[in-house]
Amino acid sequence: MINNQDEELRYYAKQSPTTEPGDLGYLFEKVSDRPEEISETVYGLVTHRDETEKFYNFALPKEREDEPNTRFVRKILDKLIEIDSSPLTKNRDPKKRFIGTCRDFAILACSIFRSKGAPARLRCGFADYFVPGWYDDHWVCEYWDNNCGQWKLLDAEIGPVERDYFKIEFDQTNISREKFLVGGRAWQACRAGKINPDTMGVANIPHVKGLWFVRADVIRDLAALNKIELLPWDFTEHFD
Repeated sequence: MINNQDEELRYYAKQSPTTEPGDLGYLFEKVSDRPEEISETVYGLVTHRDETEKFYNFALPKEREDEPNTRFVRKILDKLIEIDSSPLTKNRDPKKRFIGTCRDFAILACSIFRSKGAPARLRCGFADYFVPGWYDDHWVCEYWDNNCGQWKLLDAEIGPVERDYFKIEFDQTNISREKFLVGGRAWQACRAGKINPDTMGVANIPHVKGLWFVRADVIRDLAALNKIELLPWDFTEHFD
């Protein structure tokens, strides 16, 4: 049990088994500890599996379709250096990035923060900035800002392409708690009748929505708060 804020911050400043880079931790040494540059670095390391053709004009190679199932940061880094042994801060062609999901942007950012001794954790919930009128299932990284003494939300999946396509104008290193609802807040809003649960889920999979899915995000977010960083489809079972 965490008894005070100092203990909480020490807890989240240490790697979990999932975020631990192991002997590849040296790859993070040249990455800045500034949130803006961590976000920019991570953005250049991952290509979302649903955006290869949409944004970058290449079909996802069949042999790489399983990459989003990679659970551990150490394995993600293995893949990155297998594809291209250049420093992580070097701008990569989208084809030479790790093929992942929003969770992979978030977990790499979290691992980098922790490698710098900075408290960070994954958050699972819903973002309202991708599809108008819809809360999309999403993962972000939450980091502690010593300057203001607050937790802030960072979405490393937002870069120039996404800003243009989704008309995003806010700072991706300080996302409003109204624009991203963590699992528990989303559940409370649905139960209180403030948000229709049928507007929450995976936008491109019509049947994956509703209160059962919000409940699954609560589980994944709670696990992340306990430094058990799950995959997006862990516990995604229709309970109704």
